Formats: sequence, structure tokens, C-alpha cells
Amino acid sequence: MVCNLMFGNAMSDLSTDTDIQLCHLSQDDNSTPITLRTRGFINNRLLGRRQLVLDILHSSRANVPTAVLRERLAVLYQTNENRIVVFGLRTCYGGGQSTGFALIYDDAASQVKFDAKHRLERAKMIPKVVRLVGMRNRKNRKNYSKKVRVGALGYVSFAVHVSLDIAQFRGKERARWHPKTRPYL
Repeated sequence: MVCNLMFGNAMSDLSTDTDIQLCHLSQDDNSTPITLRTRGFINNRLLGRRQLVLDILHSSRANVPTAVLRERLAVLYQTNENRIVVFGLRTCYGGGQSTGFALIYDDAASQVKFDAKHRLERAKMIPKVVRLVGMRNRKNRKNYSKKVRVGALGYVSFAVHVSLDIAQFRGKERARWHPKTRPYL
């Protein structure tokens, strides 16, 4: 399926090269045409969506915004623009052509149920999760806690920033300070 889409008016004929260069500098990105081609169309009833691969030809543009692609796909497939998810856009080497994926969901419930959480947050369909601790610190804490042996009380406190070398001292376990302290806990 091929759909040629023209944005705005075409450029008027210009007489000199300097006029062309000045017009090219002031030219709006929306005035150049793009071509959408879809391939690999799958009607996925189990996930309540249609899946397709997008080929975008944009010879005089650097790239095409996903909002414009969603708008044009909504017109092309006669659906709501909010049910369309475009992602994975890659510009081919040399420019002028991009390839990506598009999902067209049947309804909002199937989109919330099956779409990736980060794409739902980006589309403002679910509230964004605010994480107080970064991913690297969470992984370090998890891996560090696997190396620590639990004391007599059955838990290890992470409030103290010392390496916990459990040593037997007169039959009791105690935490000893270690010079290679990791302050990430």
C-alpha cells in the first residue's frame, strides 16, 4: 500500500541560485512530501491490534516526526490517532528513507493491557513512575546483598556504609570495617 502525502504548498519557481539557497534555509519541513509504505501487515487478534512495518521515504527531510506519522496512519486506516503507536524508527544510511514499526490497537483497554509500559507513559495513558534510586544503584544493592551473610538477628541493615565482613569473634558474629568501602548503598 503506497500513500503519497503532501504537506503545505509546493515551492514556487525561482530564477537564481542565491534565491534557491535562501529559500532552502527558510523552508519549513512540512512543505516537502513524504511517502508511506506499509509491509508485513499482521492482524493480531490475540493482542487486539494490527502490526505493520513502516517504510518512510523523505528525500528532502532529515526525518519525520512520529506525531505526523500517527496522524497520517489514522487517516489511512480510519482509526483513532491515540490508538496508534509508532516506534523503532531508524534512518537508513545516506538519509532519505526510514524504517520503523507501527501498532494499531483496537481499543484503549487492549493497549493498556499489552503495550510496553514506557510507551504508555510516553503517551500519558498511565502515570509516570518516579524512581528515587537509579537503576545502577538498585543493581549494586541487589548484588551486594547476595554477598553478605545474614547475622544472628536475621537481617542486614544498609544504613551503615561499611563493607560487612562477618567474622567470628568469641562465638559472636560482628561487622568489621573494610578499607574498600562502597558508598553506593
